Amino acid sequence: MFARSKKSGLLESNFDSDLHKVIIEVTYWQKIQVLGLITIPHNVAKLLLKKEGLRILRENVMLIVRDYNNIIHIINEKERYLFKEHLDTLDRTIEPGIRRHNWGSSADSFVYACRKECQDVFLNVKKF
Repeated sequence: MFARSKKSGLLESNFDSDLHKVIIEVTYWQKIQVLGLITIPHNVAKLLLKKEGLRILRENVMLIVRDYNNIIHIINEKERYLFKEHLDTLDRTIEPGIRRHNWGSSADSFVYACRKECQDVFLNVKKF
């Protein structure tokens, strides 16, 4: 779900851009299939069934990426030492998204936990 940028240490979404393009293209195929001009292959039709779930998951992951990167941008180097414990907790919460979770798994509770932890850390930083 996530990847960590080697240069900046910020989070990035690793959703396959080619898959995203295929989903968009197949949506148009579906519209002209009604006219009888083409037939969508079975595997592609199965992908269409997951389209909405993938869209929601992708958007939620992007919210986590934005929240995490916002926290990293707000604090300076000295403040990072002050909030080290909070940042470490946040990194431990997000780590399964980097190592274990993938786009095919159901990750609703994981996404919810990550968003909650990002919001908690952001509120602590904001209070400071």
